[in-house]
Amino acid sequence: MNDRRPMIIGYFPNWNSGREDAAFDINNINPNLYTHLIYAFVTLDKRTFCLKSTNEWIDIKDEGYKKFADLKTTNPKLKLMISLGGWTDSIKNKTTKYVQLVTNSKRIDTFVKSALAFLEEYNFDGLDLNWKYPNTDTDKIGFTQLIVALGNAFKPYGYLLSAAVPPTVSLIDAGYDVPVLNKNLDFINLMAYDFHGDCVADHHSPLRRRLREKNSEFNVDFAINYWIRKGMSPGKINLGIALYGKSWILSSNDIIPPAPAVQVNEEMAYYEICDAIHNKGWTVYKTSQAMGPYAVSPAIRPGRMWVGYDDPDMAIAKTNYILGKGLGGVMLWDISMDDFQGISGEGPNPITNAIIQTISQNS
Repeated sequence: MNDRRPMIIGYFPNWNSGREDAAFDINNINPNLYTHLIYAFVTLDKRTFCLKSTNEWIDIKDEGYKKFADLKTTNPKLKLMISLGGWTDSIKNKTTKYVQLVTNSKRIDTFVKSALAFLEEYNFDGLDLNWKYPNTDTDKIGFTQLIVALGNAFKPYGYLLSAAVPPTVSLIDAGYDVPVLNKNLDFINLMAYDFHGDCVADHHSPLRRRLREKNSEFNVDFAINYWIRKGMSPGKINLGIALYGKSWILSSNDIIPPAPAVQVNEEMAYYEICDAIHNKGWTVYKTSQAMGPYAVSPAIRPGRMWVGYDDPDMAIAKTNYILGKGLGGVMLWDISMDDFQGISGEGPNPITNAIIQTISQNS
């Protein structure tokens, strides 16, 4: 177990202030809950290869960056970072700009200078790289060179450098020189969720292999151990916990996972799940500590809804796992999805607080 207190890292997406059902902005953040907060996202300008705001109105004109930095007035020990990339910037748009960046040394130099200037101007403590995903030998070499260049440039200023990384073997092997990452990054944020996404209703972030599975790679324990075997120090791995569930429309009366389904109905924030359970008649089914619970809606057309998710009890189990493995801490995606309004009757942010209490009890 680590001598230092584990990190509690929360991602804050800048787009949720306009959410109709449960708007969440910087004023909703309790900075005392976290050791690190990461502002998501900043984009890579495809012409200049510099960091660029994803929404100038929110980030700059409405002073999103400044308000974020001001969280330190409440918690001076809080570390604030900015995350580059994300799904929209590096997958949805199917751009090649990240490959163009990492395969050109002059562009890397330009980017590093831009990153230093950006962190200084907006009072961030570090940069998180969220490129989904480097997946060729060329990408892997270039991404490694980028990390080394950033690490060398950041050290004199004490800036933090991290990367959000995948849990699956194929993506890890294709895109990441793990020993170099271990040497040059302060930590990685392991996105250990979304393991299941096809038309079979199943829990998307199980802690361990289930008894029915043989040699399954699609669980937290396998992903953690694989990163360690590849050369990442346990103390630099932050285990990602999703504050949302993945939902399906069932195609039969079978509800026990894996259950047949006709389609994936995407994400449900934990606060939406709490509302469904407490106000819409959904039934909760508890499982073993290998995975979290699942909830099923009353009979509706075209079929009953099924959602698998982590609740406070599962968060406690994963936190105990983190402590037992001597990992760096926990990463939460994303903090706006916890039950911040207290719909469940357990007070605001019950998953986050369960993690904090478990760490405190073992300190």
